[in-house]
Amino acid sequence: MPTDCEVRLDTSGGSIEVADVRGPVQADTSGGSITARAVQADVHADTSGGSIRVEDIGGNARLDTSGGSIEADRVRGGVDADTSGGHIRVSAVDGEVRADTSGGSIEISDAGAEVQASTSGGSVRVAFRPGNAKGGTLETSGGGIEVRIDPSVGLDLDASCSGGKVRTDLPVGVVGTIAENGLRGKVNGGGATLRLRSSAGGIRILPL
Repeated sequence: MPTDCEVRLDTSGGSIEVADVRGPVQADTSGGSITARAVQADVHADTSGGSIRVEDIGGNARLDTSGGSIEADRVRGGVDADTSGGHIRVSAVDGEVRADTSGGSIEISDAGAEVQASTSGGSVRVAFRPGNAKGGTLETSGGGIEVRIDPSVGLDLDASCSGGKVRTDLPVGVVGTIAENGLRGKVNGGGATLRLRSSAGGIRILPL
């Protein structure tokens, strides 16, 4: 098929794989996994019975599954990932990342913009790209949080946990009282807010 056309695929009984397409891709299945590679436009993938993997995407990626994991690598736009039954791994994304899972951990690396990550069943690990001062919100009720940020950017930190301690290896100007399970302060004079919340583990803030 021509590489520059729009692709729409729908199946209720198998997996879908798309590669080397210039136009936008929409893939829906109720009975298998979805894989998309080397797509130069937006990708929308939706499955009820498998995992989703995308890489080398030139636009935005919207990824939804009820029965598997989600992996996204090298996305020039943003990533919106939602699963009820697996982990989420995202790397090298230029735009905003939104990741939500009820049944696994979240791992995001080389995040180029704001990050919104929430899980009820695992830990959250996020590493922001050097120079990224967009902040975001990281939340978990099933594990701890580890976040790595560029120590040269300005951020407002708002961290609290009920299942462990908040620890930072960055110099932070503290606002208010100091507590083991909470921290509010500014890095390099402050900026956008990075909000961290954990109900079942500790929080660790590290430099890149």
